[in-house]
Amino acid sequence: AEHFTPQMAAHYDARFKPLAAINDALHLAMRGALSGLPDDARILCVGAGTGAELLALAAAQPGWRFTVVEPAEGMLAICRQRARDAGITDRCDFHGGYLDSLAPSAPHHAATSILVSQFILDPAARRGLYAQMVARLAPRGQLISADLIVDDAAIWGTWGGMMRMLGMDDAQLLSYRAKVEEAVALVTGAELRALLTNAGLKAPVRIHQSGMIQAHAATAP
Repeated sequence: AEHFTPQMAAHYDARFKPLAAINDALHLAMRGALSGLPDDARILCVGAGTGAELLALAAAQPGWRFTVVEPAEGMLAICRQRARDAGITDRCDFHGGYLDSLAPSAPHHAATSILVSQFILDPAARRGLYAQMVARLAPRGQLISADLIVDDAAIWGTWGGMMRMLGMDDAQLLSYRAKVEEAVALVTGAELRALLTNAGLKAPVRIHQSGMIQAHAATAP
């Protein structure tokens, strides 16, 4: 909440618009992973940001309902407005806060965590977030997590090329990498899958990769 200030939120979508194809591909993979859910499924979106995955999933499945959790006030305000513009507000329950302050509810058929858990630097706390999500899933519910992953340091070259599409020069790239390595819990794909397993999830599998972003799907017991 402290990092994603209202000032940052106001420019967030425009800043990353040149990389919109990454989001599109990720959302396509998510739709495939969740294609077996019922027509009236309940989806928990943790750290929903400005609502990118919410809007994509809501457009694909008109019967799905969403619990939208976002602690950053500015990001949640934009998410609410985008939901109103898309005409899906009546399908959403918005919660301004962290997951542990969300009131108990009926179990969800699926949960999403898109570029969220990576900001939790303590491995036990990061695993705890996934465990909280598992506790709110129905039996055999699906969880999808997308995170910045470094399986090989060489990936920074490709990722840097993508960041140049946002207008970064060499100096800005060096500063960006230093900030990411300080503020983000970078792990390998295998380490992320181990985190999911240790949180009680079954059969974690990578379903998508674009540069440093990897998405994994796993199943609740």
